[in-house]
Formats: sequence, structure tokens, C-alpha cells
Amino acid sequence: MAEVKKYPFIIKIPEFILKMMMGELSQAILANQKIYPNKCLENGFKFKFDSLREALNDLMGGLSLLENNFFVKQYVCAERSEVFSFFSKAENLEILTPPWLNFHIVSKSTADIKKETLIEYKLKIHGFPVKWKTLIKEWIPNQSFVDFQLKGPYKKWHHQHTFEEVPGGTLISDDIVFEIPGGFIGQLIQPFVKKDVRQIFQYRQNKIKELFQKK
Repeated sequence: MAEVKKYPFIIKIPEFILKMMMGELSQAILANQKIYPNKCLENGFKFKFDSLREALNDLMGGLSLLENNFFVKQYVCAERSEVFSFFSKAENLEILTPPWLNFHIVSKSTADIKKETLIEYKLKIHGFPVKWKTLIKEWIPNQSFVDFQLKGPYKKWHHQHTFEEVPGGTLISDDIVFEIPGGFIGQLIQPFVKKDVRQIFQYRQNKIKELFQKK
């Protein structure tokens, strides 16, 4: 996993220490465990990946040390067109953003959001004023859109919003890839940034639930 994520892997446990600490049980960790699901294979089952490395590459490959993927889903009891219409209004983003960020829209290049729309915001992160400029990179009405940071606190921010029609309502998905700037310093603050992103989206989900329950 460290190799796939390009993490430095410095601390290793020598074999003799494991043997001293765990005795015979250490063999369960140190010895090769060649176990095959013969029954599954005999019945024609095929694994998508032949090795753990391939599976980890599919899950996490391509992300740098400071690049993260964040994914959340939320069900709301409302028609997809209604939900998408709410998200297509830039001013509603202020409603969904936690008040402690002091988030405000400064300008947008088009009256209605569409592909290539530019939106500028200002906010505060832990008290520090920040300007954020977003490009609507993709726009498929009632289905999905992508906002991409051109200027802001992240080295990279790619946020795909997807709206799926499901029985009784709409499934909202947020798929975000973000990269933290700062090299070594960025590595140190990365856990706190990830915590902030989780809290922001937790607030967002609670607010969406509250808004659509009232309708």
C-alpha cells in the first residue's frame, strides 16, 4: 500500500522481534499463506485482479502523497429535477456551507450556471481570508456537473456532483479529488484538512436533509 500511494515506508519490524514477541504465532505473519478458493474457481468465478497490488492500484493508484479522494452519497425524498434545480443556483451554495467559513459569492460570469461558468467566492479558513475561483467544467442538466478550482486554497480540487433518480426520490453523490499544497508541511497538516472536509460535508448533508424535509 505504501508503494502504491508513494508513502515513505521507513519503520520496519525485524523478523527476530516478531518471533520474540509472538513465538510460534509469528509464523502466521512471516510464512507464505497460499490459500486458493478452489470451489469458486471450479465453478467459473474469476477475480477482477490477480494480485493485491493490482487491486490497490485500482483503488488508490494515480493519487500523489498529498492527493485525496472523498466520496459521499445522500438520499433525498424529492424529484431529481427539483434537487438539481436547487444545486444549479450558485447562491444556494452559501446556504449549504457552514457559517464558520464565512462563505460568500463575489461574482459569476453567467446569470445561470452552465458549462464554462466562472464563479468567484471569498471565505475564511480558520480565520484566514481566502479567495476561490471555480470553473464549471462539465454540465449535464438533471444529471451531473463538475466544478474545478482555478484558484484557491488547494493545489487541486475536482468535485463531481451526480444526481441519480431512484425509487421515491434522488440519490446525490459527491466525488471529490483534492490535493493539499505545501510539500512536507502539507503532509503534516493533511489529517486536519481531511477532517475539515468531512465536517463541511457533514454540515452540508444535514442542511440538505433539513431543507428537503420541509418541502
